[in-house]
Amino acid sequence: MADIAKAFFITGISGSGKTTLAENLKKLLPKKQYRVHDFDEKGVPKNASYTWRYKTTDNWLKTAKKYQKANVSMILCGQFVPSEVEKSSEFSKKLNIQWGFLHINSKEIEERLSGKYRSLPPQKVQLFKKWAKTIQKEVENQNKSVKTKDHEVFRTADKTPEQVAQLIVDWIQRQSSK
Repeated sequence: MADIAKAFFITGISGSGKTTLAENLKKLLPKKQYRVHDFDEKGVPKNASYTWRYKTTDNWLKTAKKYQKANVSMILCGQFVPSEVEKSSEFSKKLNIQWGFLHINSKEIEERLSGKYRSLPPQKVQLFKKWAKTIQKEVENQNKSVKTKDHEVFRTADKTPEQVAQLIVDWIQRQSSK
């Protein structure tokens, strides 16, 4: 078993590799110690609202608490920001959250969102670039918060999905033994 069950919240913008990461982590991490989920695994309603996102966040925090009680760590990959999670009615200081951010540089954001994987218009791509900076800043600021214990920024643009997954597995295992 993991020494201390934790919740690993791994975030990033659209196209950063969160869904692919979740699939790879499911293959790499022992199910007895870890449960891997994609924030959107139950589906995203058309025109999803903040209400849907907050309700879904509440449900994931409830799930993380249940896992922690069973001494199982949860890995959740999705697009969320720490301040929203901490505002949840289900947030608890007792829940040991470790934050990870999948960083891709501006050029890679543009390539992935305007053609390589998706076909977003240039204005939307620019909004995602700003959003990426916002999320990264919040994750980096978590080391100043008494509510969470650690964070990590993973620079992934020059890595294969398998290499990214191994970086995350190494981080999770280090954090699990702290």
